[in-house]
Amino acid sequence: MIADKPAGVDASAETLRTSYSSAAFPNPIFVIAPPGMAGETVTAMLGQHPECWGIAEANLELGGNLDGLMRDMIGLRSSQLHGLLRTLSQLLTGEQTVVGIDAARRWLSRHAYLPTSAVWHLIAQRIAPRRIVAPLTSSLFETGSLERLVKTFPNAQFVAIKMHPKSYGQAIMAQHGGAAAWLLGAVDESVFPKLPAPTEIWDLAEEGMSDLSEMVTAKQIIRVRIEDIAHQRQITIPTLLFQLGLSASDTCVAAMQHPERSAFCGPGPFGANSGGNILSLSQLSEQIPGLEELSLFGPAPWRPDGMPIRKETQKLAVALGYS
Repeated sequence: MIADKPAGVDASAETLRTSYSSAAFPNPIFVIAPPGMAGETVTAMLGQHPECWGIAEANLELGGNLDGLMRDMIGLRSSQLHGLLRTLSQLLTGEQTVVGIDAARRWLSRHAYLPTSAVWHLIAQRIAPRRIVAPLTSSLFETGSLERLVKTFPNAQFVAIKMHPKSYGQAIMAQHGGAAAWLLGAVDESVFPKLPAPTEIWDLAEEGMSDLSEMVTAKQIIRVRIEDIAHQRQITIPTLLFQLGLSASDTCVAAMQHPERSAFCGPGPFGANSGGNILSLSQLSEQIPGLEELSLFGPAPWRPDGMPIRKETQKLAVALGYS
């Protein structure tokens, strides 16, 4: 079992070149959720399980090799490398500091020739015998990235986080005036001036999950409503652990009650400050409305014109158990 602050990584070229056997590490767990759906908190919660270790969002699957990935992650996209830098800093130096982030950047530059799958395997091997738990956000909207990830880890398990569309819309609109909706093109252009349409991100996420479901077996995807984690975790957490093949002992469940103890909680150091939007479970309960408080019908709270959410979204949400 690795320490809470892993020491160095055997990063020799030979080790990296031969790091392709899945037998060298247990199957990872990916927590897949669009922005604003507490994916990082669920990742950190599972990552506190003694058989797991949660990392920051690495985004390695967004590119085929490190060189191409780093060339793409510039400008507005540069923050998408922060999770990888924080993870490597933790694994290479045992902490996240400016010096550690610099070491991570230099490691990436030296190994730019590697396919991203090799880096994924290296991280998984370093964390073994614990299982990686990693959040996925951006790849949910890119079918090619999902295909790349499934090819890298064909037996991975995916915890798909669900949320009531109205709660989700309000969560997105509460963050910088709905910036995520504007950036992802989730905009209602049928009105003037145009309005953000945050539940279109919800729809896009469901399309991404549909794509993923065609790439893996039904048993590999576990759907969990964030409302159940927030308000019924005494039942939800043991059930989730059973589905993941993890111990549901009292000790393990107790450890998971503190996602805020994750090494990736809060902003990172200068140069990799993004990420770390991890809540305690009490904060999660406060921020996530109970299902009895919500309705799929009636005006969307963020719409000044009183329009409801789309009927297509309502229909999808009903299929997921919302009303």
